[in-house]
Amino acid sequence: TSNAIDLKVTILRNGTDFRHESLEFNDGDQLFVGIKTPVNGYIAIYYIDKETEDAFCLLPYSSDSDGQVAIAANHEYVVFSPDMCASPQERAIVDEILLPAGNEKKIDEIVVIFSNHSFFKALDNEYISKEHQLPRGLKTKEFNEWLNRCRSKDKDMITIRKHISIAKK
Repeated sequence: TSNAIDLKVTILRNGTDFRHESLEFNDGDQLFVGIKTPVNGYIAIYYIDKETEDAFCLLPYSSDSDGQVAIAANHEYVVFSPDMCASPQERAIVDEILLPAGNEKKIDEIVVIFSNHSFFKALDNEYISKEHQLPRGLKTKEFNEWLNRCRSKDKDMITIRKHISIAKK
């Protein structure tokens, strides 16, 4: 069953060291995610904006054309940090993530998807915004339909959802 794989996910604020673990952010804070698994597999990370009902694909990175990210067993990864990359090729495509608060404090969600079987990210679109550079994304309803289809085909797929708060400075 999917619960057999012990996936460790740590949300980090403004630093890649695990002492920066936090689910509470301020407008403009930088997001990092620590990941460790006992088995080889594949991972995707989405940011769910509850207000706009958009699901933004954070990993695979926006300029990564593979559509999937492989991770190795027993290796501690910190994503969204060029300094923590394994290779110069990966460093060149890393998206650094700054979280916007909006008009008031909001609660959004980070969704980490892992499987020891290969899977590809959801079909998404490029978002254009004058205020922010946004990752590729899709509507939350379409994201959930894609995720349900993936999970029905892959009983080993794990989904970890972390709620984060973002406050206006």
